[in-house]
Amino acid sequence: MSGKSDRHIERIIHSVKKPWGNFKVDAINYYVLNGFSSDEIESLVGNIQALQYNSLSIKRIHISVGIEKGRLSELSKSYQITSRINNISEKNDMSPVYYDKMGMKKILLAVDNIKVLKSFYDDNLLKLKNYDKENGTEYMEFLRMYLKYDGSVQKVAEETFVHRNTINYQMSKIKKILGNDMKTLDDKLNLMLAFQIETLL
Repeated sequence: MSGKSDRHIERIIHSVKKPWGNFKVDAINYYVLNGFSSDEIESLVGNIQALQYNSLSIKRIHISVGIEKGRLSELSKSYQITSRINNISEKNDMSPVYYDKMGMKKILLAVDNIKVLKSFYDDNLLKLKNYDKENGTEYMEFLRMYLKYDGSVQKVAEETFVHRNTINYQMSKIKKILGNDMKTLDDKLNLMLAFQIETLL
């Protein structure tokens, strides 16, 4: 962010009249808010977004809100998590992103060893990702939709305007590529978890 943006944001935060501090790492600003309620934080986020929308001179701002109600001793961990949330925000062009609203991703963010997450992702989805890349298919997105609708061929057919027989054929192909017949809850859960991990890598 530019110095002008920084000053505007600092004025917005200062208006709450509560203690706060900030630091910068790799051109990313981090703000530590002490005693701010969830409502006050959401209000600040809204005001910062309004600042961005109302000023042509201010570039896109990605806002990530880390752990709320944390202790000072947890600041280092909060920084690490917020930094990873910000990567998600920028990668997917999403803003704002709140840690407290991230569902199962909160569990994944608690895993410090990224290699563990990468290994799990590779074991469950890499074959399909590579197949798409080599053959120009879109099986990854198709599988994502299939899982989104809890394996309902009918709902996938309605969403994609593709005949049910074609969907069944494509799913048969996907299962063969992955070596996963998706018959059990664990089979599907592993794939769903791998898709969640994908956003963190």
